[in-house]
Amino acid sequence: MISCSPWKDGFELRFGDTCLMRHSAKTPGLFISRKSVSISELKNNFPLLWKGLGPCSLSLNEAERELSFPGAFTAKLKLSDRSVEMSFSGLADEGRALALRFPAAPDERFFGLGNSSELRLRRGKTYPILPDMVKRTKRFPTVFSSRNWWMRCEDIAAAAAWSFKRDHIDLCFAGIPKKVILGGGGDTPEAMESLASFARPEARRPPGPSPDIAAPAIGAPVLHLSDSGPRYEELRPLLEKAGIKIGLLVDDRANGIPEIEALRIGQGSWESFLRDSGYRPIEETDGAGWDPKTITAQVLSLSLSGGFNPFIPVSRGNGTSGAKGYCLRWLDLAPFGPLFELSPPGTRETGRSVWERLAVATTLFAMLRPYREQCAAEWEGKAIPGLRHPAFLGRGGDGGDHGLWGIADEYLFGQDVLVAPSDNDKGAHGKWGRALVLPPGEWVHLWTSRRYPSGKITVEDPPGRPAVFYRKESEFASLFDEIRKKAARLG
Repeated sequence: MISCSPWKDGFELRFGDTCLMRHSAKTPGLFISRKSVSISELKNNFPLLWKGLGPCSLSLNEAERELSFPGAFTAKLKLSDRSVEMSFSGLADEGRALALRFPAAPDERFFGLGNSSELRLRRGKTYPILPDMVKRTKRFPTVFSSRNWWMRCEDIAAAAAWSFKRDHIDLCFAGIPKKVILGGGGDTPEAMESLASFARPEARRPPGPSPDIAAPAIGAPVLHLSDSGPRYEELRPLLEKAGIKIGLLVDDRANGIPEIEALRIGQGSWESFLRDSGYRPIEETDGAGWDPKTITAQVLSLSLSGGFNPFIPVSRGNGTSGAKGYCLRWLDLAPFGPLFELSPPGTRETGRSVWERLAVATTLFAMLRPYREQCAAEWEGKAIPGLRHPAFLGRGGDGGDHGLWGIADEYLFGQDVLVAPSDNDKGAHGKWGRALVLPPGEWVHLWTSRRYPSGKITVEDPPGRPAVFYRKESEFASLFDEIRKKAARLG
């Protein structure tokens, strides 16, 4: 329950036992700049001088609090059980800037602010968020705490900078923001669900007849062809030979091709679907090679930013070039996610082995459809992303997360499947091995059906068999075992 009460000569905001924000004349939580500031100054680590807003009076009513500061500056707080919306007005000089300070525990971790190759937001670092970044992603910047609370800025025109210090966070604006929202939950899924009412993507569809893109995209692989890549007519015999059935064809050149069962759309329609639905491919990092922590960071930094449902695309790039750029490690992970977007290489660039691996991956994706549809329903209903941090299996924000927030190279697919991307190294005995941490409960190795308790383990993860586990108690346990048997026959 969010509460706001007097504190010294100011106020205090709390969520249960967690102090979200407090302000007084001697310990300010709200600051005003001593001069007007520009967006460029914020981008350059906002070298500003701030002064506390001083004491304030607190007016109480059933659902709203009003904070009145000297100089006619006013902050209104709209309270609900799991969130508080803060809006500001009354500052005479509109060129002045506002800063808010939030306390932070020494062991608290912070995540979010969109796609990043670093999972955790680092203490001592400043992260600028400019209006064009918000306009491009159509999502407002959000930070998620390991103590299961979050903060969010809802102002597409406001430049902001988040600065993470040892015992607090400073959120600074070039101007006065329209709205800042704080919220939380008793555990991680509840906290993410409380964020959903603000971060859930709008299911916008253009006026007039328009196809349902989500159903075929979730149900089967999406074949995405570029103008410079192979044509569908070239790929069709290879797809049929490999037994690959697609649900959606994204190709601006598709109007003249023979009739196919898949839905055909253009690049613009696909981009609109991704933007409006919240499904978001992680970005490729040229020249970065392969690093399981980087892949996991890209997935989870999006997942914990609110309003994004990330997935791992399979394309001819993925950080390398030429025929080998068709990255098989990305292909190994793609079946275990909400969408399977495939941008294949040219017909002459890749040998039979790649198409064989593609056939296996798309078969696994097809078999996982019932489980994936459950994850999609959870995304639609609660805005909880399909790929999520292992801490979603923890309970409580007071240290009862079993240390799961410290995991940086694994992620969950739904609540029942754990994926640990391969580190691509052979051990001293020449065998593929992946060290990982299993969350609480009993887990079953997907490829061998061997059971493991929670804790640190090492398993073999040769190419084509990433370290994937499912919860023994899962209602889909029989489906996962059928996948194991099918994969053994496919090789």
